[in-house]
Amino acid sequence: MIRIRNRLDQPLVINRGHGRILHLLAGGSAVIADEELKAPEIQALLTEHVLEQREIKGEGAAPKREEQRTPRRKDN
Repeated sequence: MIRIRNRLDQPLVINRGHGRILHLLAGGSAVIADEELKAPEIQALLTEHVLEQREIKGEGAAPKREEQRTPRRKDN
């Protein structure tokens, strides 16, 4: 999995191939599959330094969130 980030100060619409589109806000990022990285439009944006890419290490796509706990009420 690869994380791409929009380096522009404006939203960006990217054709991911196979009729799929990705909308990135200014400075926004998204995780894409390695195969999608080969799409011609994504390669062109990487070459123009509009997108920044970073490989995600490990098997999981996203880190797990810690469970939030509500503090117990202390009754007097």
